[in-house]
Amino acid sequence: MAVVTLVVPATRFLLQGVPGPATQRSIVAAAPSTGAPAPSTGAPTPSTGAPVPTSSYLQGPRISAARWLHGLGLLQRRMNHTQTGTSGIVTVGYLRSQARQLHRCSPELAGLGPPAGRLKQAFRLAAQACGEFEQAANCYAGAARAFDPYSVTAHFTKLLNCGDAGANMGSVLIGEAVVTGTAS
Repeated sequence: MAVVTLVVPATRFLLQGVPGPATQRSIVAAAPSTGAPAPSTGAPTPSTGAPVPTSSYLQGPRISAARWLHGLGLLQRRMNHTQTGTSGIVTVGYLRSQARQLHRCSPELAGLGPPAGRLKQAFRLAAQACGEFEQAANCYAGAARAFDPYSVTAHFTKLLNCGDAGANMGSVLIGEAVVTGTAS
């Protein structure tokens, strides 16, 4: 099995959106045990900003502010813990799993229903966070397609860094949403 080691800057934000220290994480790209590497295809380009919440998010029955904030806190924990627990080995399966998990933010936020009036700013921040998580998911999916276990390409590294940056910004924004909602 061929093993390639990358050092990728990453910042983890785990507890209630409080940023932790920037760290370096070593990632080992492992060759799949069978088969050849997947062919590299075109990948998404980083977006210039997160989407603005639409009216489709604001439909449905309204729940209490406390329940909505509790749901937002649970969403924050799920999104912030998508990248924890890994051994540091990057595989196509790991990248696809990350992408699937990060793609869940917007549907789960919509599932909370419309927030109470005083939580509109928290909702906007949460929707922006979900946009960043979506961008990260797209980058990780692109990195899975560009994965070559025998060499680390600049394209793969760029996509991996894009995914990390989107996940980190999403973590910051969803933390700000929780703090903003709690302070309201």
